[in-house]
Amino acid sequence: MGNTIRSRQKELCSVDLGPFVRQSLPEALAHPGHQVHSFGPEALYRDQWDRPVVADFEGQGTFSVLGEGAQIWVDGEATEATQGQFSASFLALGSGVLGEVELFPTSGPIHRLELVDSFLLRDAAALKERRWQVQSISRPHLLRSTFDDGSWLELEHASHMNTASWDLVVHPDWQGVVVAKIFDRFHGKQRARVWVDGVEAGYWFDPFENRLHRWGISRFGIPAEMLAGKTQIRIKIDPLSGVPLWDAAGYFVFALVTYGP
Repeated sequence: MGNTIRSRQKELCSVDLGPFVRQSLPEALAHPGHQVHSFGPEALYRDQWDRPVVADFEGQGTFSVLGEGAQIWVDGEATEATQGQFSASFLALGSGVLGEVELFPTSGPIHRLELVDSFLLRDAAALKERRWQVQSISRPHLLRSTFDDGSWLELEHASHMNTASWDLVVHPDWQGVVVAKIFDRFHGKQRARVWVDGVEAGYWFDPFENRLHRWGISRFGIPAEMLAGKTQIRIKIDPLSGVPLWDAAGYFVFALVTYGP
């Protein structure tokens, strides 16, 4: 399977996806304990001035916020920024505010991310090799559009309303994996449950919509305990009802691998 995977990765490089995936995976992801949290639009609680608080985090990390009228507090100070970093705390207030926070620890063993698998939905041979199964998927459509930085990409993508699943070969030394997808952001608020061997791993939620720069990259982390003692896992994406169809052009899987002392 390894040689076949490497050949698929060469095909992906031929459409120049690598730089976009690397840009989507900051150095923060290379530390154990990294967590990604989506928030909104429901309030967690109301503060002493009766304002709806949709996100309240302590620690250090990055944030990205979408929604008019959002009030953002970074490290105890108000800011008009809708994305950036925080070193001590992050607070978001406002009705209908959506966003994502990435938290990562300040210490611990250093890890690196290694690309261990990748495939495009247009590649029938790659899908068969991974025992890809999906229900109610659209035919692949060619999309010519850009990423946020203006870089162009021409690639087929597809969307589905029911579950999709595939096999991933895993290694006992991995400290977790990060699954990233390249997808069309024409419809925002795509949300799905993620299952690993029948056990729920969490919700994969991408709140952002962009009808100008339609290509985007979203990711989901699977912790080491869900890989323990296994040589292969079955990943299942289960879109929720009442939300836009789950869209993807291809998936990349990165393993978290220890290096250094």
